Amino acid sequence: MVPVAVVRLHEDTGTPLATLLERADAALAENGQPPLALLDLAATDADIPTGPTGKVLKRQLRERYADLRGYLAARDAAAFATR
Repeated sequence: MVPVAVVRLHEDTGTPLATLLERADAALAENGQPPLALLDLAATDADIPTGPTGKVLKRQLRERYADLRGYLAARDAAAFATR
């Protein structure tokens, strides 16, 4: 298992995803956490699986990222930042 963050931007600020990944890693390091392996951009709310009550379905996210290489091969490179 590797650390992954899924983000949904409220507005496009023009900040490259690689910069957001660096900022996230810095914040994690300040709190003694490991760096992210992937920062994945959710283009729409539908890209984040939720149940009928609106809770994020973490099991589905774990399944999505289980084969990280396969997942990234199928994604547009502009939609994620990785190490």
